[in-house]
Amino acid sequence: MAKQSRPAPRAVVIKTPTSPQYYERKEDWQDEYYCNYTSDGKVLLYCDYDTKEVVVREGTEVICDKAFYGSKIESISLPKSLKAIGYEAFKDCCYLNKVVVTGERPMIGKNAFDGCVSLKEVVLPVKPTGKVTGKFGNASVWTQQQKDFLDNVWFFIEKAALYIWKYPEVAMAKIPLESGTSITGGFRPTLGAMVRWWMFSDLGNVMTPDGMERDYALCTISTSLLSGANHCLAVDRQGNRKYVSIHSVHDYLWELCAIRKEFEDKYPDVEPMEFSEAVRFLKEKTSHEHAVAEDFDAPTERMTSIVPLL
Repeated sequence: MAKQSRPAPRAVVIKTPTSPQYYERKEDWQDEYYCNYTSDGKVLLYCDYDTKEVVVREGTEVICDKAFYGSKIESISLPKSLKAIGYEAFKDCCYLNKVVVTGERPMIGKNAFDGCVSLKEVVLPVKPTGKVTGKFGNASVWTQQQKDFLDNVWFFIEKAALYIWKYPEVAMAKIPLESGTSITGGFRPTLGAMVRWWMFSDLGNVMTPDGMERDYALCTISTSLLSGANHCLAVDRQGNRKYVSIHSVHDYLWELCAIRKEFEDKYPDVEPMEFSEAVRFLKEKTSHEHAVAEDFDAPTERMTSIVPLL
């Protein structure tokens, strides 16, 4: 009797809440952006390959695996209701350059934004409150307040410094940079302390590894106790952000701490402004009052006579 061969094993499709096979597909419908949803509108299944701009409808909770894989999409707005982005959902979308997050940061599946070479930055309206899963490819991720800080570094130094010190509630507004991109140890300086430190510290010009001095404003300091190197985020006058390495900044950290303490000791009862409110306040002041730009090119000795040393 001939020996019977064992049948080949069947491929097993693992259905997860982000895989299209997980959902009944009898009543899919398509919106004006050529995106297909489940009948209840809670799941975006897939989108037309040639669609360039998409606003995902409010009420959508899931973007399925490979929903936009390799498509020509350039811009997408994610709703407040979104909870999860599936596996490889935007992989190899090389034209994607703008992701607008309107709510909490969603869970992001594996390789969801891999190959999105045009996506450089993602701005979140609020800091994530829960565990962060996945990433937006190689894009930098900031909250709106963090972006406001980095975008206005030279505005604070060159145009708003005297107004910052004039109003204690503005001077004591906390810099919105968090752990991971913050001053070592989670120390969060105030706007007034940071600006005074920028203007008087000899770290105003950072020596970079290539040996050239460049005019950067140091925004963050992260130290490595093992290597002794400090990888700092700096912003130049054109608004370009770069990570630079410097050494032995611990003395300057103590200096920054001391400046902040002076503010707190002198104004113990002042309620600090929220950072975004402080930015709006300073923009309004500098647009209505006479500019004093010539004061900001003065030598340190002259500036010392102008700025209140708290």
